[in-house]
Amino acid sequence: MAAVPLPYLAMISGWVFREAGRQPWVVYGLLKTEDAVSGHSPGTMLASLITFTVLFAALAVLNGWLLLRHARLGPVETRLDHDERAAAEPVTAGPPPFTPRY
Repeated sequence: MAAVPLPYLAMISGWVFREAGRQPWVVYGLLKTEDAVSGHSPGTMLASLITFTVLFAALAVLNGWLLLRHARLGPVETRLDHDERAAAEPVTAGPPPFTPRY
């Protein structure tokens, strides 16, 4: 159960390292600083950063809360071990229908 958030952390870490990895292009002179700088105003950049940070934090908290909620309930209480369609469908002869497992 402790490994459940690891793929999420790997995805975020990959994004951070990819963005940080773009900086050597400017440092080693392969990209001019004037080409690397955004043309937006500082106020627009700050508003964008704040909006992104708040939204990202809210989604991270929601993701963690949902993971913990389902982990605490377990498969029986969340009905993950039961197929509702099995009780509603009549039993017929022939091969069973394909049921994908997620």
